[in-house]
Amino acid sequence: MSGMKILHITDSHLYTDVSGRLKGVNTDASFLQVISAAAQHRDARLTVLGGDMAQDCMATTYQRMNQHFHHWSTAFLLSPGNHSNTQCIEDTLLGTLIQQKHWLQGYAFGSWQVISLNSSTLGQTHGELSDSELARLTRLLLTSHAAHILISIHHHPLPVGSAWLDKISLKNAEAFWSVVDASDKVRAVIHGHVHQEVDHWRGQVRVLGTPSTCIQFKPQQDDFALDEQSPGYRWLELSDDGTLSTGIERIEGHIADITDLADY
Repeated sequence: MSGMKILHITDSHLYTDVSGRLKGVNTDASFLQVISAAAQHRDARLTVLGGDMAQDCMATTYQRMNQHFHHWSTAFLLSPGNHSNTQCIEDTLLGTLIQQKHWLQGYAFGSWQVISLNSSTLGQTHGELSDSELARLTRLLLTSHAAHILISIHHHPLPVGSAWLDKISLKNAEAFWSVVDASDKVRAVIHGHVHQEVDHWRGQVRVLGTPSTCIQFKPQQDDFALDEQSPGYRWLELSDDGTLSTGIERIEGHIADITDLADY
């Protein structure tokens, strides 16, 4: 059996109002252009939606996002982030866009299993995995029949070199890595939150960050700063031997107003 291609689309910050803008970018328009480009990967079997898909966390916003994907044939997973309303997600996406079994068990195909985690913390910008999420991850790693595992989480579990972002990373990253280190199956971790491309290694585990579908953050900055790059997404080709290839694809336009330095 051949490998599996997946798509990672994250940090869309959609508003209930389709004309809503974030730092000068119409997030709905940039999102539609990104997913239109991503849809060209007709061999993709799975789409992983990162956190912060809805800036206002409203049910109507999640419903519209659902409608944007109604013609897609891939399975879906979601890794909720700080801009997430889990109750709204359960009411609008589970049973429609995202199957309950995928929400809890992940998605398996061939020699791979993709596991998504919920790092959202009520009222906080940083991420944290609850005791129950860590227990779920532990259980899935122990019981998985897959030879190789990819984990999706919203908040970055490794520093990215920007002080302001690293203050709002995964707060209990040590606990996360303790669970991961106990398994010999984890090959990669994908995350959002940082609105930029990241490609790091921690031992034998590759850690990959994906650009936002709207505004981009400038890398290696102590303080909040916007980048003059266009939105994008990540594709990954997971091979049966446990290796992977990946790339970032960006659309044109939708550049943030880099003079707007107010908190987003």
